[in-house]
Amino acid sequence: MRNSNFSRTGGAAQARPININTSGIQAEHFLRDANRFLSVLEKIMKQQSFSSGELRDYTLNVHSAKTLLLGVGDNEYAGIAGDLEKAGRDAKLDIIKSKTPPLLSRLKGVVKVLEQEVAKGRNTDYSRPEDKTFLREQLSIIKDACNSYNKRGAENAIEALKQKPCSRETENLLSDISLHLLRGNFEEAANLAAT
Repeated sequence: MRNSNFSRTGGAAQARPININTSGIQAEHFLRDANRFLSVLEKIMKQQSFSSGELRDYTLNVHSAKTLLLGVGDNEYAGIAGDLEKAGRDAKLDIIKSKTPPLLSRLKGVVKVLEQEVAKGRNTDYSRPEDKTFLREQLSIIKDACNSYNKRGAENAIEALKQKPCSRETENLLSDISLHLLRGNFEEAANLAAT
């Protein structure tokens, strides 16, 4: 198990290092997703007030941040993201405005750690061959699950694929499918899985 350290920033500062577990994850996949929702959250937070669409986007992206933070073992900030997700659903703007900046700081720190991991090439091994038969089987499962609006079934198949060596192209495909699932775009996710 590999852990990368960085200190908590934002909010009540603490000197203790917090371990981020980067073993067993595909750092490039996580990094791409983290940058995507960081960008959306930062843009939304610059607004003085939020439209219903911006609140929906905020809530979806905070949910994604929570998932990423859980994926790297940062349960403390995943909990904060969970609180913000609820605040977004409940349109509690005071909570959103006060608690989001520390979360954004933390996400920026996670991005830096992931960038270092990608640069070192520690988490991305494209030299091992991809199991094309397994890939086709799991993509078929994802497609069928999406066609029947079975998000959990699709997510389980994605997780099964993540446990196996896969190409950069497959990682990108899984990331795109996951994003469509997150947003409830089952038809788009099924179409991607069918390609």
